[in-house]
Amino acid sequence: MNEPIALRQGATGDRDTRRSPQGSAPSVRGRMRGVKLLLLLAGTTAGFALAEIAVRIGARVLDREPIVVSDARVGWALRPNLRDVIRKGNGGQHTMSTDEEGHRVTRGSGERPAANQPTVIVVGDSYIQSLGSNDSETFAWVLAHEMPVNVVNLGVLGYGTDQELLALEGFLEAHPPLDVRDIVVFVTENDFVDVQLDVHYLGRHKPHFQVSDGQLDRGRYRLGLSDRLMDTSYLYWLVRSKIAERVRESHYDPSKGIDVVVACLAAMREAAARRGARFHVLAHHLVEIAPLTDAQWADFRRRTGATDITERLRPPNGPDPIGYDGFHWNVDGHRRVSAILKERLAPASASLELSHE
Repeated sequence: MNEPIALRQGATGDRDTRRSPQGSAPSVRGRMRGVKLLLLLAGTTAGFALAEIAVRIGARVLDREPIVVSDARVGWALRPNLRDVIRKGNGGQHTMSTDEEGHRVTRGSGERPAANQPTVIVVGDSYIQSLGSNDSETFAWVLAHEMPVNVVNLGVLGYGTDQELLALEGFLEAHPPLDVRDIVVFVTENDFVDVQLDVHYLGRHKPHFQVSDGQLDRGRYRLGLSDRLMDTSYLYWLVRSKIAERVRESHYDPSKGIDVVVACLAAMREAAARRGARFHVLAHHLVEIAPLTDAQWADFRRRTGATDITERLRPPNGPDPIGYDGFHWNVDGHRRVSAILKERLAPASASLELSHE
């Protein structure tokens, strides 16, 4: 009687022994999948790391490293403490520097304005930042060296009038004791498109203002993860900015941005009045970029008191004031702008407020 039982037990044991390798197979396959996943993850991470290194090296070698960083108030700003950074592209190169606040410098590192000199603030986009020109060639530098004034350059590439308003307000708040005598805002026609955007061609998000019931609605702006990643990863910055360039919208009607630009200028005028500063608007009619009609341009000037400097910048028989990139001012253009401003800002002038021309 015991023998059959033993056989049955042995048979059961044999079945258990045979089942053991089969039972462990899913575990082995799971471990193999885990190893493959880890290898894939490690390979992908290594690939991204190598790509990041390659982009950083390439950007440095080609002198195309990013010069802006995210800003929670304005969207982006120039990197602070840049020193003679070489910028290449569009067929030429220039060097630029910024101060500790990220403003394009208007004096050499060892130069300081006299303590009793009043301050002139210039506000605008890449024209005022002076893309394509060396530090000492910019109109702001020329003004600082040829007039008894301290010049602060708040120009940043890609800015619309909405961001310019925020930048001006932020600077004035940060420097309450500063003796600000004049605030000069430059308007070009691309501003009328830029104020309609919430994502700029740089690939970065920006504040988006609207005019509602005659009032400027500033909305709510929050700096997003994508913008922060552009600060930390050159690879992401490159991909994001290139995609933005390729998908940039061209169907914006510049006339739809007029009310926002006018409202932003009005807010800047009020900020200037609170500081006891004179307020000036210079307008540059860029026929090549998002043109307004003559009637719209004239109406804009009427509503803002802007002075059109186009004819003085581009006289029919004079040298071309546009630089190698085909858009921004060259040395001659900056000299003309500085000459215009010196006339307008002269302390002895009885007509310092800009009027129609």
